[in-house]
Amino acid sequence: MNGFSGDGLQFTLSAFNSLKIRLLALLLLVALPGIVMIFVQADSRRSAALQDTLIRAETLTQQIVFNQQQIIRNTHRYLQRLAQAEPLQNPSDPACSAYVADVLKLTHSYVNIGVPRVDGELLCNAFPLQKRVNVRDRGYFQRTISQRAFAIGEFQMDRAANQVSVNFSLPVISPAGDIQGAVVAVVSLEWWNIRLAQAGLPEGSVAFISDAEGNVVANFPAESEMLGRSDQLYGAPDNDQTVTGADGITRVFSTTELYRTPAGRTVMMSIGIPLGETIEIINKHFTYTLLLFMILMCGVLVLAVAGLRRNVLEPLDQLTSATEQLSHGELHSIRRNHASCELSRLQDRFHDMAVTRLTAEQKALQRNEELNSVFNALPDLYFRLSYEGRVLDHRITEASDSPWSIESLGQLSILELFRTQKQNSCWMR
Repeated sequence: MNGFSGDGLQFTLSAFNSLKIRLLALLLLVALPGIVMIFVQADSRRSAALQDTLIRAETLTQQIVFNQQQIIRNTHRYLQRLAQAEPLQNPSDPACSAYVADVLKLTHSYVNIGVPRVDGELLCNAFPLQKRVNVRDRGYFQRTISQRAFAIGEFQMDRAANQVSVNFSLPVISPAGDIQGAVVAVVSLEWWNIRLAQAGLPEGSVAFISDAEGNVVANFPAESEMLGRSDQLYGAPDNDQTVTGADGITRVFSTTELYRTPAGRTVMMSIGIPLGETIEIINKHFTYTLLLFMILMCGVLVLAVAGLRRNVLEPLDQLTSATEQLSHGELHSIRRNHASCELSRLQDRFHDMAVTRLTAEQKALQRNEELNSVFNALPDLYFRLSYEGRVLDHRITEASDSPWSIESLGQLSILELFRTQKQNSCWMR
């Protein structure tokens, strides 16, 4: 197992040492910052789209809040003038109903006007009543009677007008200072739906108003089955953020306080704008950009590998082949058609070195042959001596009848040779 691991590691290191692999690694390092920038740019575009959508939702909610506050101020002034009308001093008189009916025709801001008595019984109303109506249980009516002040109700289903609306009330006080009842103006949410319809919201946008308990009292687009149900069905967040609703659509929500009742109960409005189309465009742009970049890098890779093979690898293969030829004493011409200038100079120097080496080897071989010819022409026995008389080289053949052994000649001087063999002279010739 250890041997296999060692072989695998050696193979891996050997593969990494390849020029081609190193070129691929270099191109990957070059491409990596570009890929990172593409992802960063896409994330930045998504963040910018989210921020733009949130700003759009916040701007729209602020506009609607401003409209609502304007409606409250206008209604307050309207009720102040209306409460001073003489027919309203007697809410039980049919003349009161006739008067408010005529007044209602002069404005499109309100869907109903009524004047309930102090006991809450509604006898004076702009529209004929089909059944008995008493508003004594309504909080806005109780605050108007007890505090003698302008009061705002909560969004509710108006029992006289049969619409989702908000009621505004002001006490009707006689010249003597007695409370005769309360004049009530009913404002429908139709203006709210019209304002949202004119806002040009993307398809899939939602808007709703929820009461203090978080129940939906109005919505856009109008869905009656959602009224009175929890606003969490829309995926409404506690704060401005991106959430996915039960319908699977991801929206950016902006939630703003629409108004606060005297009792401290808040009415909230939320607008959710879908991100799907914007994110889809950004994702497509990201995909196209990444794909184009990868195609470009693949093209660069193909050109780089082709250039590496043509200008580097093939010349190096030729040099390697020439080296093997040189080891056998041969040398063929090296093609330098596409080699880089550096490799061309290297090939030239290698060629010059190879020619010099082969020439030197040829001369050495020729010199050796000449020496062998000289040696062959010499007598059967000869010595080559140093200045001290030591035997440096010798030639002894069987025909020379030498009295010395070949092993002993390298240890003797010429004087010793003559001293030990002075009786034998037949070998000298």
